[in-house]
Amino acid sequence: KSLVLTFANNANYIINVPLTGLTELETCRIKGNVAVRNTNWQSGIAALSAYDPILQGSSKLKYLEINGKLEAKLPTTMPNTIIELILNFNPYGTLYHALPNFCCMECTSLTLVRLYGTLSKIGIGAFFKCTALTSLTLNDSLKEIEDLAFAFTGLSGEMMIPMSVEKFGDSYFLGTALRSVKYDGPVIDFVNPFKLVGGVWDGIGKASGTIEITISGPTEYIASRTSTNSLTITQIKY
Repeated sequence: KSLVLTFANNANYIINVPLTGLTELETCRIKGNVAVRNTNWQSGIAALSAYDPILQGSSKLKYLEINGKLEAKLPTTMPNTIIELILNFNPYGTLYHALPNFCCMECTSLTLVRLYGTLSKIGIGAFFKCTALTSLTLNDSLKEIEDLAFAFTGLSGEMMIPMSVEKFGDSYFLGTALRSVKYDGPVIDFVNPFKLVGGVWDGIGKASGTIEITISGPTEYIASRTSTNSLTITQIKY
């Protein structure tokens, strides 16, 4: 039920087992520099399936922490039992720098997400309808937040978007109870985080009253309207 793999940070290790099919696994911690590969034992050459996602089939996984360099792909679909997801890794090369589209969609038990390290992209709908998600930390090297990334989650209060972000999709905070979104980056086209894809407007779902969007960087254009049918944005600061 519990797996802890700890490796020295100044060395590179190879695990010749793809870490899949662990059906009873509930807690997984991987620390240090490690490559997870399915290797041809006779030739020692990594097989075509070398970079299959890890932890596929771990349908009871509740806690996943990765801290270090990881040469492996994360599961394309997380089990809906997951409660905490902590990623602090620096992938080898460009093998894996993004959370896959819809990877945690409707993981309704997920309450905490901490992203650190060199993760550069959060895919489309990565945390869509994670209704219990109330605690979110975004890493300082994040470059892209895609459409509906955190839509209809339990986020509320204030959210700071790292100034490293260079590309925004639409509606990444749609349906949340956030009241303040702050961004200090240089992006010229700051897409309204509450705008529905396709130009259809319906506020931010559960919210009512006002929302404050603060832009402190040299942003020149805000790709949004200032009001919707159910919500009025009264404070846009830049």
